[in-house]
Amino acid sequence: EGLGDFSVKEFFGGGKKTYSDDEVEKILFVGTSSTTPSINDVSTQYPQPWLFFRLITASIILFYGFLFLFNQDGNTKIIPAIIFSGSFAIPLSTLVLFFELNIRRNVPFWSVIRVLLAGSVLAFFFTQILFSNTNFLLSPFGASAAAFLEEPAKLIALIILTRGKKEYPYILNGLLLGAAVGCGFAAFESAGYALRFGINDIDELVSITQLRGVLSPFTHIVWTAIAGAALWRV
Repeated sequence: EGLGDFSVKEFFGGGKKTYSDDEVEKILFVGTSSTTPSINDVSTQYPQPWLFFRLITASIILFYGFLFLFNQDGNTKIIPAIIFSGSFAIPLSTLVLFFELNIRRNVPFWSVIRVLLAGSVLAFFFTQILFSNTNFLLSPFGASAAAFLEEPAKLIALIILTRGKKEYPYILNGLLLGAAVGCGFAAFESAGYALRFGINDIDELVSITQLRGVLSPFTHIVWTAIAGAALWRV
């Protein structure tokens, strides 16, 4: 309580400031007995996330840097770098936003990455099961059938991985861990789309990677984060 009215300008105002390496470490190295602040020390002001701004900027430079190198001589060894930088960098940057929003600072970054990796495998596993048993949905719904298949699959993965995790009781924790599952799913799926559509056409590969990179902060990551927060709430 006591946060007051939300201000977009204030919320994103932290991105304009300059920060030291120590301040970066203070954001990333949390969640242990010595780095989790007392509940009484948690700020009652809206957070001002900024690290994800830096990472998204670096992600864009990285992706187009690899693309520039490829365009110089068509070196095919750079294609995996284009796929992975385009598919993973912005989803991971968006995940860091949710990490910064977890103002309780009680979840270690390594735990988030573990949920990301294991959640990706489980989410794809359950998606395959659901797809193989609900073919009747594909004809009337087409691509939108994913709403009935991928979203439950990601939530099931989150439930399996966080059962009994009583050290993470806060709704913001559910928001973060849900975002981790969604992030992994989005990144690996984007890499798959890039390979599928661009295996014989580098222009198609770049196009689909750019499109899914731009959309990634607003799709799987956010949806599973909301589902995780709702799960924690109930």
